Amino acid sequence: MSGDKTLEECLHAVEGTTLHALPAGRIPLNPLEMLSSQRFTDAMGALRKMYDVLVIDSPPMQIVSDAMVLSRFATAVLFRREGGQYALPARA
Repeated sequence: MSGDKTLEECLHAVEGTTLHALPAGRIPLNPLEMLSSQRFTDAMGALRKMYDVLVIDSPPMQIVSDAMVLSRFATAVLFRREGGQYALPARA
């Protein structure tokens, strides 16, 4: 989103799946400003055309307002009530 690479150069295929990830990269001085920029809006529009589903992970809403800004790009929003580590059940 800083402009040094194309969107396609930033996307990484997840081996063995049809998924792609877009890592956060460097943290900008003002993340909210970047998330509110036209460049970010354009990137989200391009991703919507490329993919059926976009999953956007963000910090908790109480800590920063990033989640509120990102929610305008989502078709659904999931709230996790409680944080922490959870053990996965053992596979049979």
